[in-house]
Amino acid sequence: MCPISHATTHFMKERSEMKIALIAPTGKIGFEIAREALRQGHTVTGIVRTGRPVPEELQDVKFEVADIYDTASFGKVIHGADVLASAFGVHGEHIGELVGAAQSIISAARAADIKRVIVVGGAASLEVAPGEKLLNAPYFPSDYYPYGLAHDEAYKIYQTADDLEWTFFSPAAEISPSEKTGDYQTGGGSLLKGADGLSRISYADYAEAFVNEISQRNHIRSIMTVAHR
Repeated sequence: MCPISHATTHFMKERSEMKIALIAPTGKIGFEIAREALRQGHTVTGIVRTGRPVPEELQDVKFEVADIYDTASFGKVIHGADVLASAFGVHGEHIGELVGAAQSIISAARAADIKRVIVVGGAASLEVAPGEKLLNAPYFPSDYYPYGLAHDEAYKIYQTADDLEWTFFSPAAEISPSEKTGDYQTGGGSLLKGADGLSRISYADYAEAFVNEISQRNHIRSIMTVAHR
């Protein structure tokens, strides 16, 4: 067996330790993604809208204030990253911003010459039957329809980005701040359920699967999901 050269070792190190630019690292999901990325040994630059106190658990994150809708300045902030990740989320009357954010993320990734893009998506885009999305299922909650529709429109925008290695990472139907279990399953575009018939995942387990996908690259230019077994 040939010994591993210094150059090969350096290459392996570069592949395992990546520079991740993460949008919205202080939100419920973004916080867990940032913490998990640090735990796995990655370097994280957190992109926030305004300056704010840094949570103790994220002291090793480099925070940058940037307007993601300003492609030129946003592109400069993320330049040099291996991956552009997004946990961007909105609520209420701002739901429509998800579509604009998708367009901005794609534009900024191109401007910064970042090929790998992974974003927190919505469960509504997952199929519950061949050709039938959860969004259009009769039992999909009407209160969540505008949110699911906006995420699905954002998903369609990512599908047009053939030059990027994007992943639209949808959670299970229910995501909550429950305990991390490490007992979950990942899959492609179909809604996953556990042995109890429920589609659930915790923020922490979702984050672990999200960060794993960054390096494992099992779902390039496609949607994926995760749920407890």
